[in-house]
Amino acid sequence: MFVIILSQLLFYRGERKEIKNILKVFSKALINFDLLIIWQSIIDLFQFMYSNLMRFPVYILVAPLYFANEIDFGTITQAWIAFFQVFGALSIVTNQIENISAFSASIFRLGNFDNAMNEIPLNEENNKNKINYKLSDKISLEKLSLMTPGSNKFIINELSLNLEDNNLLIKGQSGVGKSSLLRAIAGIWTLGKGSVIKPDYSKIMFLPQKPYMNLGSLEEQLSYPKSKGEFSYEEINNSLRKVSLEHLIKEHGLDSVKDWSRILSVGEQQRLGFVRILLNKPNIVILDESTSALDEMNEKNAYKLLLENSIKYISVGHRPNLIEYHQLSLTLFEDGTHKIEKI
Repeated sequence: MFVIILSQLLFYRGERKEIKNILKVFSKALINFDLLIIWQSIIDLFQFMYSNLMRFPVYILVAPLYFANEIDFGTITQAWIAFFQVFGALSIVTNQIENISAFSASIFRLGNFDNAMNEIPLNEENNKNKINYKLSDKISLEKLSLMTPGSNKFIINELSLNLEDNNLLIKGQSGVGKSSLLRAIAGIWTLGKGSVIKPDYSKIMFLPQKPYMNLGSLEEQLSYPKSKGEFSYEEINNSLRKVSLEHLIKEHGLDSVKDWSRILSVGEQQRLGFVRILLNKPNIVILDESTSALDEMNEKNAYKLLLENSIKYISVGHRPNLIEYHQLSLTLFEDGTHKIEKI
């Protein structure tokens, strides 16, 4: 489940947005922890005062002996106070030894985490089996071969393709590397050979089969990966209307925070993904079975919206009716070979 969510997040290039969300949640947890420390300090202070106030009953008990001249008060109290002060000081360390030990272990563990993170290489420059990436206005592949991790097996062999202004449909049986090819174009899958020539990440948007639903309001879901407030109410409402989701604002409101992955059906989530496309306006969209839960009418409308907004796209899908929305077809086979056809 974690791998699926991570893939969705990476496809959207939503790392910065999620970092902001994590820091926001972390700051709330930090405030709560600060309050816990304050209350714990108050309790500790009360316990400390209580332990010291307990000496007064002793004074009450020995006072009659002192007034009867049977004991020397000064001598007794000096020894007794000295003992109690030493005992109290030692008790503080003793009572807190468990917390000090836990704190020390936590610091040691965090230090190991930091060292481990610093040892992870930021790139694979020394890896000879690494895909080469170049920037251009359009997507093309030059002798691209994809390898599976931990083996020398190629799942795609020397694929060369120049899309120009064509929309591409990728087909093939399960496990032949369709999603891996999309990951390679996204820059997530770098294990292989050859070159991927594509626009900058800011101009490409990826839409998985099950769109990523972050923890936030409806407006944050629609604006993703951008932040809340970057689009006007009119822009959001018009985009929702184009995919027949305008009822979401009436039923939930833009500011309501809910578990949208449970509230919305998969079909509604897929249409919400197209709202994100309409709002963010990328140049190219890569669709990984992004209309699998839509009926033919909604699917046709989704592709029509892409064409009306001059957005180029690469699709992965199995439905025969997808052919009419594309100009090129790429079929992948289990032996790593492929076939490119004009539609």
